[in-house]
Amino acid sequence: THPYPSPTIRGDVEPFTGMRTTMLPTAQSEFYAGISGKPCMIQEQGTFSSSLGSRQMAADFLRINVLSAWANGLTGYLWWCGMEHLKLTQSPYCWSLMERQLGLLDVNRQPKPVALAMKDVSSLLDRLPAFGSKETQAIVLLPHDSEKQNKATSCAMLAKQAGFNVLIRNSEELPEDAPLYIIPSISGWAPLNSNPWNHLLAKVRQGADLYVSFDGGSMTEFEEVFGLESRGMVKNGPSHTAQFPFGAIAYTPSFDMHVTSVGAQVLAANEEGNPVFTRNRYGRGNIYFLGFPVEQVASMQTYGFCPEKTQPYYRIYQCFAESASKASLICTENPYLGVTQSRQADGSYLVAVLNYGDQPAPYD
Repeated sequence: THPYPSPTIRGDVEPFTGMRTTMLPTAQSEFYAGISGKPCMIQEQGTFSSSLGSRQMAADFLRINVLSAWANGLTGYLWWCGMEHLKLTQSPYCWSLMERQLGLLDVNRQPKPVALAMKDVSSLLDRLPAFGSKETQAIVLLPHDSEKQNKATSCAMLAKQAGFNVLIRNSEELPEDAPLYIIPSISGWAPLNSNPWNHLLAKVRQGADLYVSFDGGSMTEFEEVFGLESRGMVKNGPSHTAQFPFGAIAYTPSFDMHVTSVGAQVLAANEEGNPVFTRNRYGRGNIYFLGFPVEQVASMQTYGFCPEKTQPYYRIYQCFAESASKASLICTENPYLGVTQSRQADGSYLVAVLNYGDQPAPYD
């Protein structure tokens, strides 16, 4: 991956040392590795230009990204690049004012803060054991559409904030065994193939849990699977506020589905009394339904992963993934701290707790 603070992954909408842009490179790489079945590394990263942030910010950006790559099973990290391009006059460096100050060394060949940070974090990793394979507690199954990457990365980030880690897969494949499955922001007329969907429902009947968030997607056997009866949809309807067990969440759905429970437990309803978040017993497992695409909402909203500035969207993930969150040996209520763990050959665990935010975090 080449995860700069880039518009291609919406990494350019907030300061690049904040939660979104520091966690996105790992989530994007996990998306590529998950759908391809191949290892992935951060093969090129930089900060485009000095107008996006200071030299010290670039150093902080490198440090958290190297540590996150190490703790999340990525196979390597490269910064782009060694030298500044300010004095180069040939194309393409005469075409733009961007990508001319990417170097680890300045024009006088002196190390910039980012080079010193690379040296420090490299020395730290030399003293740490290899992390090994990160344990995951849920599988994300991506529906058919052009927004797979945004949905996958948003899902991985919300899960990390909620205290668990995910494995990302295409929904065309038969899913592996897992205690929890997530289908984020389902949309379109043909979002899922029937064979993997039926295979997934069989796993739920055997005791797994499934969470689906809704963005207008067409689904069969809606009443049987979700315990809900649809009373139709309103496209681009009004904004709502829903009361969840943890508090209120404001949202504006692209498709506002009106439903009535025909067996599902209503966990959250909006100001109109319309069920928004429900749980239906299905065999020995549970199926959770969220009536708006929180993954897309968080991804498209500036500071969508900063609960004190927008909404605590990750708390919805905590509501349906309690068992997954409890699988972590270390838990935190700080949504800017990401926890990963790896079981070692001798049966012990290596646990990493990383601060993806731009402020110091207490050890709580």
